[in-house]
Amino acid sequence: MAYTLTVEDVKSVYMGAASDAAIQSVIDFVALADDCLDSNSIPDAAQKLLKTYAVAHMLTVQEGGGVRSESDMDGESVTFANAFNKAGLGMSQYGALIGGMNGYSCIAAIMDKPRRSFNVVNY
Repeated sequence: MAYTLTVEDVKSVYMGAASDAAIQSVIDFVALADDCLDSNSIPDAAQKLLKTYAVAHMLTVQEGGGVRSESDMDGESVTFANAFNKAGLGMSQYGALIGGMNGYSCIAAIMDKPRRSFNVVNY
């Protein structure tokens, strides 16, 4: 049975300003990986860490991902596309940590979906 992640689990790692309700919403989304994690026999301790980092990753990206610009020693402004200049799970330190863990593919499967758009046509 999959590890049940709590808001407190996430707060022990994530230091952002998200509300408990926002954290819980992301926890509920990340729970979509539970069947995959269980079917691949990922132990509870690893599931807790994977899911905690996944929630922290999503909240970090939602907030803007960290440092966007800074000044160098000469006072020149340096701007970054995102903190890690990458996409997907590479957009935060939490996502980068997930990439090296057993069970990574279960988390990636729910997060790295291609973006699709659709139009509603009324007749």
